[in-house]
Amino acid sequence: MPGATRFIGASEKNNGITDLCDLQPIFEAGTLTVPYNGSVGFAFYQDEPYWASDDVQVLIPNSPVDKWALLFVSTMIRFEKDRFTYGYKWNLARMKATTIHLPATPAGDPDWDHMSAYMRGLPFSAAVARSEEA
Repeated sequence: MPGATRFIGASEKNNGITDLCDLQPIFEAGTLTVPYNGSVGFAFYQDEPYWASDDVQVLIPNSPVDKWALLFVSTMIRFEKDRFTYGYKWNLARMKATTIHLPATPAGDPDWDHMSAYMRGLPFSAAVARSEEA
């Protein structure tokens, strides 16, 4: 019988969840996962604690960022995925060297409020909000 902890692998489907395991989660909810092997660049927002394979980079915000803004960021990360392949992996060094273009405040900081409001205004956002209530 499988456990209850999500196992995030290098998949482009099911939010990256490839299995359930009986291990204690090693990553908190509210982070992004980005495979650099397999389905390179398919970024996902993780809404529950999880375990990740070593084929996946885990991106942890430096400061509090809401789910909606992180969903925006994951979408922007996916725009970069076509530049990388199995032969030219998007490893940690290349990720650090990649510029992800985000809306910015006049001070030049990421405009998290704008990103969040934009995502909440999309037609599917009501379905995402309902899933939070379930």
